[in-house]
Amino acid sequence: MKKDFSAKAYRNDLKEKGVFHTDSKLAEIIKSYGKERPKNVYDPTCGVGTLLSVFDEDIPKYGQELTEEYLKVAEKTLKNFTGEVGDTLKNPAFMDMKFDLIVANYPFSIKWEPDKEDVRFKDWVDVPPPSKADYAFIMHMIYLLADDGVCVSLNFPGILYRKAREGKIRKELVERGYVKKVIQVPSGYFEDTNIETTILVLSKEKFKGSIKFVNLKDDLERDVQLEEIAENDYNLSVSSYVQKEIEVEEIDPIELRETIRNKFIQHVDDNLGIELFLTETFEDKKARLDLLKFYKKVLEVVEKHILNLKEQIKKSLAD
Repeated sequence: MKKDFSAKAYRNDLKEKGVFHTDSKLAEIIKSYGKERPKNVYDPTCGVGTLLSVFDEDIPKYGQELTEEYLKVAEKTLKNFTGEVGDTLKNPAFMDMKFDLIVANYPFSIKWEPDKEDVRFKDWVDVPPPSKADYAFIMHMIYLLADDGVCVSLNFPGILYRKAREGKIRKELVERGYVKKVIQVPSGYFEDTNIETTILVLSKEKFKGSIKFVNLKDDLERDVQLEEIAENDYNLSVSSYVQKEIEVEEIDPIELRETIRNKFIQHVDDNLGIELFLTETFEDKKARLDLLKFYKKVLEVVEKHILNLKEQIKKSLAD
């Protein structure tokens, strides 16, 4: 049976692999955080080449893709492109190269087989857990990044706060000064899902002592010093550092109390008036007598509270 390689089938296949289809809008956003005119650009999980397609034709493009048919689509649509088929984590291509710009929308939190002796991972405090390869892709990209290069990747928000091995790697990533920006991408940017995502901007250039956190939804950003991030256990969630201020209306307590009292009186008056209207409408003598008793009970309650208040006033004056 011939396999379906339509756009819909491609997106469904990506979903099964933990990847979400990157539309042109998101590709342009990722591009905007990289270099304006990179010497070359690399995508470690390039798919059909969506991320690479937003770069000018004269810029050399490189990509690796697990599925041969998808790579063939990229080769047909991209200009100045060199592609390789294979598993980026198991059998990485282009290991003898360094890239000026790396862009990626790698599969989120997939299983993988860690290799502590792999040159890409052996100099780190730990390797990512077998159940989640997110940081393996990040460490792979850092290894292939030029000393003055920039890496812009789309990530699942969990990498910003998950602990254990990932927490150790994230701490080292921050302490090495590689993390330059963390951007919170609101839901709605993907065609096939509404999940919120995160963009990481990484580089090996000299660390300036702070990381910029950006909230795209509310158009907010803030430079956060390393000391504050360390105090927060190296949590990189944007919401931990950038939050939209909620405007709280100042309320005059005296005016508020007066308004509540007036509404209460109006409520009592309206309800008692309705009771009287109903007895007049049905001309029921017994109902009128019952209503009179009800009025008296209401009056008794009010008089009781008046007496209590008078006693309080009398006592306060005596003191």
